[in-house]
Formats: sequence, structure tokens, C-alpha cells
Amino acid sequence: MSLIYCQFSKCLSLPYSSGKLLKKVPLIAEFSLSYGNPIELALVDEDGNKVKVRGKRAAEEAQKVKLIPEKVLEQLESMGNTPFYLEKTEIQMDDQLFLPLSEINDTRRKAIEEIIKERIKRREKKCEKEKVFKGKLTNLFKDSDRQIIKKSPKISVVLPNFELLLKIKNLDFARVYIPWNQLFEDKIIPSVIEKITLKGKEVFIAFPRITMKSEMEHIYNNIKKIENYGFSGALIGNYGLIKMFKILKDFKIQADYSFNFINRFTVQALENMGVNGAILSPELELKQIENIIDSNRFDTEIFVHGRIPLMIGKYCPIRSVLQDQNKNENPCYICKKNSYGLKDRTGVIFPMEFNPGQCHFEVLNSKVLCLAWDFEEVRKLNSKFFRINITNEDERNIPDILDLYSKLIENDTKVLEKYKQLLEKVKMEGFTRGHYFRGVE
Repeated sequence: MSLIYCQFSKCLSLPYSSGKLLKKVPLIAEFSLSYGNPIELALVDEDGNKVKVRGKRAAEEAQKVKLIPEKVLEQLESMGNTPFYLEKTEIQMDDQLFLPLSEINDTRRKAIEEIIKERIKRREKKCEKEKVFKGKLTNLFKDSDRQIIKKSPKISVVLPNFELLLKIKNLDFARVYIPWNQLFEDKIIPSVIEKITLKGKEVFIAFPRITMKSEMEHIYNNIKKIENYGFSGALIGNYGLIKMFKILKDFKIQADYSFNFINRFTVQALENMGVNGAILSPELELKQIENIIDSNRFDTEIFVHGRIPLMIGKYCPIRSVLQDQNKNENPCYICKKNSYGLKDRTGVIFPMEFNPGQCHFEVLNSKVLCLAWDFEEVRKLNSKFFRINITNEDERNIPDILDLYSKLIENDTKVLEKYKQLLEKVKMEGFTRGHYFRGVE
């Protein structure tokens, strides 16, 4: 087999009748050809529409002139006056094959016709859904007397590793986020994800807020692996990943707080891009959060407990202090041996979290965000999820933390007395209510 990848980043345009230029639609193509079989060609557009067609003529063994990947690519790129261009192409084919170029052209034209039909079909479905939705709105909202549909809030939890999921999988949460790098280190077990999702819980794969080019390519090349593992969706921290995951069907995209959602217009823009939900900025006041939640159908999340990252960095300070970087450019994994933090001039220590493989790091708040005593105010918000960040907590306390907020969601204030010792420890070590009650000064 020979395999070729081609990536095009230039902006292509199509002449329009008014004299203006109309931007062409990018396509991802997957071409496959083997001896004794016809062409298999799949096309995927930017909206996630996907078609797969087969040619009519089987490939033969080359006698004089063999078909090469570069020639296949040339034929596939010949889009003519269609509204498309190839953004990325994957060609997989046996060596020493012969097939007329006309067969490649005919298969390409057939695939283009099918992708156009799919795009039209999706738009028709979208219009139909909009009519249905407007009809429901008419029944739900009467003139100036607007009714708000209350959601049943649930707990979402962010974990630092997959091993911890194995320990808490039977606890009370509705959604869990686990780090992406452990998937590519083969630490994540697909059967465990399947068992958890069968219980009605969602398992999301969480990506870093800043994604380097090499990481983007690694994620794209493993997109099928992510789909096959049965994840419910992805937690993304930047715009570059939105388009990548839209090609997966029945796959949710949750935007992290790094998108800095501060008003309803930001949320609406991301919703139009295909994002299903958002973690709202912890710098918002409760009144601002209420206005945002009340204006959209997002899967909104609000931080209620845990350490919030304050800064992210690319170059590991631990390595620069403890090891001569000139000796070896590969990851040293020193960060896995101990816990580290940054101490300020007053002696306060800010814990640090590391991504050992890529040598990225985050500096966490020295104080734990804890809204347990103020949860009655937070519970009034129409948010779908209340989010708990697990970072460097004692594993023995995690079940109690989850149970604490589960009971508070049910308005069981007696639970504060039940976990009085845990909360006193939080007080003693230092906690914050964030900006929810005071805003950003």
C-alpha cells in the first residue's frame, strides 16, 4: 500500500454573477483503490455531510503505465466550476495498478453530485425543524408573559486522569471529562466508557485550551479512534477544534471557559458554529450568568467547586531548573515524580499541573473555589450542569465532594452539617467565592 496526505490552506473563490467572488466550500476526500476492486471515494464537507461512492470499473494490474497517487490527486482536484475545493486528501492504493483516468473523473463527479444532494437535504431539514420550533414557541410563550422552561441541573466533573474515573464511575454525576493525552497513551479503556454511557452518563474527552499545530495534526489523524471509543463529545478550548469535530455524527462539542463567554451574543455566535454547550466564564457575576442562560438553549455549565487555572505555559519551568535542556530535547518526565508549585512574595503557593508528554503546564489558583455555603443562590440559575474541577484533591474526599453538591442541588441543606469537617478543612486551607458575588474589579 502507498499512502499520501495533502493539505491546502489557501483561500479559493468562485466567480459570481454579480462580479463578486464567492468563497468555495472545502472538502476532505478519502480515496481507496485495490487490485480487482473499483474506486471507493468518500467526501466530507465543513458541515459534517459525508457521502461515499463506488466506481464501476475494477482496477487491473499495470502492464506499461501504472497509476500513481500524484495523478489520482490531480484528477480529484479538478473541481471545475463546482462550489468546492479539496482542503485535504487521503489516498490509499495498491502499487502497480492501472485504471483509466476517465473512471476517476466519473467517480469524482458522482461524489460531487451526492454531496450537493446531502447539503440540500440538510438545509431542507433545518428549515423544517425551524418551523416546528417556532410552532412550539407559540404554544410555550404567550405575548409578554414569557415562560421559562426549568431544567433539572446535574453535576459534571473534570478529572486529571482516567484511573480516577475507574474509582468514581458509580458515583452521582451526569457528565465526566477526561484528558485527551491519555487516549493516545492507550490508558483509556473503551469498554469502561461504554459501560458508563449505558448508564445514561456522558463521557467527554477534554482537550487543552491551547493546541499546538503538531497536536492538531495528531488529533486529526486519530479522529476515528476518538469516534470508535464511544465518547459522547469533546471539551475544546479554542476555535481551531470546532470544525474538526463537526464531521462526527451524534458528537457534542462543549466549549471551555477559555472562550470567555460574557454575553448572549458570544453564545449565539458559537451556537451558529455548531457548538452544543459552554462553560461560562468564572469572572461573571450571577446576574450576568442569569441573563446568558435565559437567552439560549445551550448545555450551560457553571463552576461551583475546585481550583481554577490562572495561567498556561508552554515551556516547563521545572525542567529548566532541574535539568540541562541542552542535553536532551525529549520530555524528561521530572514533573511526574513530585508535586510542584509557584510561591509568591507573601509565601502563598500556587499549585502547578503538567502535561508530561508535551511539557505544557498550568498554574492553579492557590484557593479552592467553593460555593457550598452560597449554593441556594446558584441553584436558582437555569443551568444544566454545575461543574466540579478535580485537580490535586485528596482522592478520599472526592466521593464526599460529589455527594455534597448532589444533595445541595436537591436543596438538602442538612448536608452542610454532614460534611462540616470537610468544609472546615476547605476554610482552613483557604477558599474563594470567585467573582460571582462581587464581579471583576
